[in-house]
Amino acid sequence: MEWGAKLFYFDRRKCVQICNFASKFTVVLVDFKINDLKYMGDAVAQYMMDIYSNDRETTTLLERFFKDHPLVCFGKLTDRSIISSMNHFQLQYLEDGYRLSDFIKNNVLHTKKLNHEINKKYIRTEKVNGETLYFFSAEKFAELIKERYAR
Repeated sequence: MEWGAKLFYFDRRKCVQICNFASKFTVVLVDFKINDLKYMGDAVAQYMMDIYSNDRETTTLLERFFKDHPLVCFGKLTDRSIISSMNHFQLQYLEDGYRLSDFIKNNVLHTKKLNHEINKKYIRTEKVNGETLYFFSAEKFAELIKERYAR
């Protein structure tokens, strides 16, 4: 249940990519202000609840997860594998931020749709024993949360 955060810019606005190491579940927060840091965990939780809104079991387990981990804190990211994964995601999927333009309709950036697509439609890969596995982040994170809390 380790997470990393990475700052990037889109249209001169601060954005944050937040990624779960094990599942690569990713939430992108756009136009993020330093004063919003205290709400980062709440924002991620809201997107997670929205992404899993049709999965009652996972949302129930997420509530337990949030209760067990009410605070969010970040230290310096040193895991080269996750740094590489987050850099790759930013460059390939987000096109260094320019992909966000695809989610603008009537001058409104639809971040719910963006975060849904990232986690439910973007195929991720992982090498296990030399074999490449393909998965969707939302499915993998749901499996992890069920393994941890479904007892």
